[in-house]
Amino acid sequence: MKVKKLTALILSVLCTALAGCTYTNEDTPVTDASLSETVSTTETEVPEQTVGEAVTGNTLMANASPETSALSFFVYDGENTKLRYLFGTSQENEILRAISAVSAEKAEGWSPELFTAPAYGFEIGDTDGWALEAVWSNGYWITQDGEAYRFDYDFGTFLDKYDWSDERVFSAAAMLPCAHIICRDGDKWYADRLSPPYTYIDEEAPDYISAELVEQTEGTVTVKYTNNGSEEWMYGLHFSLDVLLDGEWYSVPTISGNWGFNDIGLILMPEQPREEVYDLSMYGELPPGQYRVSANGCTLKFEVL
Repeated sequence: MKVKKLTALILSVLCTALAGCTYTNEDTPVTDASLSETVSTTETEVPEQTVGEAVTGNTLMANASPETSALSFFVYDGENTKLRYLFGTSQENEILRAISAVSAEKAEGWSPELFTAPAYGFEIGDTDGWALEAVWSNGYWITQDGEAYRFDYDFGTFLDKYDWSDERVFSAAAMLPCAHIICRDGDKWYADRLSPPYTYIDEEAPDYISAELVEQTEGTVTVKYTNNGSEEWMYGLHFSLDVLLDGEWYSVPTISGNWGFNDIGLILMPEQPREEVYDLSMYGELPPGQYRVSANGCTLKFEVL
């Protein structure tokens, strides 16, 4: 019985090789090699190439790892950003193949001024465990490193074609991936693309807690908390950053990266001061302007020159 099975397997392999066929399993994760080539499936038609034409396809999402992460799909309609998730390796692979089959040409001279609705964003884990982000708008594919490519595709067809789940709705374009790239142009912020300030639920510092800005460097802000009461005070390490534009405060989007805070509780005893240093590197190099750090129900304003 084992001999028969082995013989059948060998014949099958030989037949496939002689016929020049390629076997594709949609449940097999897409690898770097498969994304760097043009992939043809029954649902993704790739135009035939002729001599002298540029090779169709790209490797923009080659490092995506659908077998270890869900695919997040963002749609901005000019007013709100809707976020949906895809938790199926087979369908994730199909989307990645569709994206990788499109010709992408490096674009020179792109600027955030060219950003318009509708816009589509993608976020997925990569093979190194980091987030891989991209956003498409007005015929341009923008990477998380700020590189722009001419890219022609109707991403709206994805909405009805796949089994998206857990829809969430946000205001402003700043909820898209690569928001730090599309929401500012040099020293200019686009206020109409930014989100309102982020506030933590039910968080307000007690009256006996004071906070003062004691030092500001190029990439950090140091705040001194003082407990002037008779009770201990518990606080955390999380904070947010806002920018003042035309008299209104807006949340500053972070640059691409795996950012987060240690979710721990610190205790400040009565009559005790303590300094906390807030690292602003997650926001990149800030353009000149008025900013504020909000942490533990306290707000500290500072200026970037």
